[in-house]
Amino acid sequence: FNKEGRIVGTLGYITNKMFSEDVIGNGAWLSMWCVVSGLKEPVGFILLKTLEDNLNVDFISTLGGNYNTLPYYNKLGYVTGAAEHWKCNLKENIALNSNLLVSDNLSSKKIKSNSLGKNNEYLKNKFIKTNYYKYLTFSVFDNSELVTSIVGRIINYSVQKIKIFRIVDFTGDINGILSLVAYLANNKKYKHIDFVDIVVAFIGQNKNLSPVFNKSNENDYLPLYFEPLITQYEQKYFAYKTNNSKFSKNLIVTGDCDQDRPSI
Repeated sequence: FNKEGRIVGTLGYITNKMFSEDVIGNGAWLSMWCVVSGLKEPVGFILLKTLEDNLNVDFISTLGGNYNTLPYYNKLGYVTGAAEHWKCNLKENIALNSNLLVSDNLSSKKIKSNSLGKNNEYLKNKFIKTNYYKYLTFSVFDNSELVTSIVGRIINYSVQKIKIFRIVDFTGDINGILSLVAYLANNKKYKHIDFVDIVVAFIGQNKNLSPVFNKSNENDYLPLYFEPLITQYEQKYFAYKTNNSKFSKNLIVTGDCDQDRPSI
């Protein structure tokens, strides 16, 4: 508020524990950062600093932010960059040696090791129960032990007459995603799906999804945005900050923050 009591800036956030109190690691995901132009005071900085000083969370992050805001995050100690967009063509021969088993739907079993800030309850409450989209869910097992839970949805890319299964989020072992790809490619039930894709930022980790997935680039990519459709090459930018060494390694995934919701 300014001296006249008018709102001159807002900063919204979403926490992991809004969707499950049992997650290990509670993050604040920034959204709707808006400031009236022409102000003398750095209202945006003040809002973010106020949140950092007063919110008891393990990390603060955002996904899908404006590229021009990244230098401001850097000045406040955030790690920033472009998330990687990985895609896999299911119509190509997929050679994958895996002992993991995949089944439809989320299992009620306890997962071996959850991702930071996520569990099955989190996935259900954030995505499945909203009914914004028709989601598909999968469980990946190592023998009888649940190792990965996955949520995604099918996107109809009508311009190219292809269908994409977009992995929105997951919890557990990321290698379960590779087993899911093989499962979809070899299951007649899902023969209508042409591609699988996922957006991911590996925080503090040197990892990738190759050779099963290929990383998108300006010459070979799938659209990131379908509401409305933007056919040119785009990237999603992230910012991440933690003062807790336990959370120096983390993952930012497609549906984190407010990234999988209807856009009008």
